Amino acid sequence: MKTLIGQAHQKRAALSALAVICEGCASPLIEGGHVEPLVTFAGDSLQSDNPALRGAALYALGQFAEQMVGAMTEFAPRVLQLVTGLLESCPDDLMKVFFLF
Repeated sequence: MKTLIGQAHQKRAALSALAVICEGCASPLIEGGHVEPLVTFAGDSLQSDNPALRGAALYALGQFAEQMVGAMTEFAPRVLQLVTGLLESCPDDLMKVFFLF
């Protein structure tokens, strides 16, 4: 159990760092062919049971979309499918909280 929690913390930290890194290093990430692995990593993390990890994944995907606009276009269908699935699986009582604020 501790290993899974530790892995979630490490993935969350990695996603947070990558989200910030892409702000200043979008061009090298795009030119180096790193966009697909970044989207895959964030997308896999978005499907986690850990809410903090899902939050970090959403933040990272948002930063990737903002900073690597053209390169992210081809991944839009995959990202939208993941986000839609996340919203559809969200409990009704939690959705009510989101819409109150």
